[in-house]
Amino acid sequence: MKLKSLIIAVIISGVMLMHSCGSDKKIESVTKITPPFENLNVDLKTFDFDAQKGTTVNLPNGTSIYVPENALVDGAGNPVSGKVTLHYREFMDAAQILMSGIPMRYDSAGQSSDFISAGMFEIGATQNGQQLQIKPGKKVRVDMSSPVAEENFNFYTLDSSTGKWTHVGRTPVKENPARKEQLDGMMAGVIKPVEPKQLQPSRAFKFDINVNAFPELKMFNNVQWEYAGTDEEDGSPAKNKWIFGESWRNISALQAVGKEGVYVIKLEGNERSFEMEVRPVFDAADLEVATARFNKEMENYTSTLKKAEEELNRKGMVGQVLRSFELSNFGFCNWDRIKKLADEQQYNIISATYSTEEFLSEEDVKIYLITNGDRSVRSCFGELRKNLIYDPKLDNKLLAVLPGNYVAVCGNKEFEKIGDSKSYDFQFTKIDEKIANAEELKKIIENL
Repeated sequence: MKLKSLIIAVIISGVMLMHSCGSDKKIESVTKITPPFENLNVDLKTFDFDAQKGTTVNLPNGTSIYVPENALVDGAGNPVSGKVTLHYREFMDAAQILMSGIPMRYDSAGQSSDFISAGMFEIGATQNGQQLQIKPGKKVRVDMSSPVAEENFNFYTLDSSTGKWTHVGRTPVKENPARKEQLDGMMAGVIKPVEPKQLQPSRAFKFDINVNAFPELKMFNNVQWEYAGTDEEDGSPAKNKWIFGESWRNISALQAVGKEGVYVIKLEGNERSFEMEVRPVFDAADLEVATARFNKEMENYTSTLKKAEEELNRKGMVGQVLRSFELSNFGFCNWDRIKKLADEQQYNIISATYSTEEFLSEEDVKIYLITNGDRSVRSCFGELRKNLIYDPKLDNKLLAVLPGNYVAVCGNKEFEKIGDSKSYDFQFTKIDEKIANAEELKKIIENL
């Protein structure tokens, strides 16, 4: 991807914003959805179903959509039957949010805030091209796959006619089964080692079991066993001492389902058999060596797991958790927390001018501030374009959408050079190739 430099003259006014009284300039808000690129947007997925039967849609990233039976009505409020089409799309990163043109400013009680997003979606339904609505008393549930695991995100809905967001509530996050499935697939063949434990002499025993059948155990020598339960249980060896005097024709073991580091030993004789859950243990002489081996293997396992998780996050394949909400209306919905521009922190205000021929007018060029770990996208227009507010303690990036679907970018290194200066010329870099899709835009933003 070829780059060329261009200079955007940006003069720092030296004004610091402390709470909302730090500036008497009114902060404006975007009031409509305005995609900045020509004929480019995040694609809608469509799903046909019978309105009378309802449907459940499961997406590869773990998102699920539940539409109950007889849940849709037309614009006049009449029940809908027959084939209908569900429309759905998600916005999970700065590139998708920016490309959508959806306003990401929240105004409440006279204060303006940036949204920090944990994921956003648009949902709707049509029949023969006509928009449908959710029937009063019915709910459509969306379990959205979210790339952020923290709990402290609220649910908001957008009034697309005014560009205003409304806070609706919050629900707990849930495990995303699709993520575990993806990770398990990526980690296939990678064995998680079992941490060695020191035996209690009164509870340990030996059985002739081939530990080589268990990759997580075969690195150990002199493995002994200990009952995984308590001696008071009816199935414990302490209450079944007869098993140690029996001649067993076959002794086998398998991993206990859903119990890490626990195994089921099965003893089979000519007349009777016995099963018990056990865990491997070691005497003091063997424990030190076993622990050293475990630590080395665990370090390798942890490193491999981290790389797999990073790959999942990078590709945006599946979210870390599910965030669920029941909807009474279709439209744009957002899981966010807010960062108030009138917070207890100090913000720099940059008085910006654009002196190159690339920047013809505010209508021709759209400027965006991307911050908060690429989870906030602020459209800089009007007063916010002339007086750019930013937090110098965060990683900040500027992106300009130019005519013809070109972009120019400025990374955080330029922000770091500002220091205490009252003026500064930002060096922007123009990308030579046109933006063709959100994935290309995402790579540019990530590499800033």
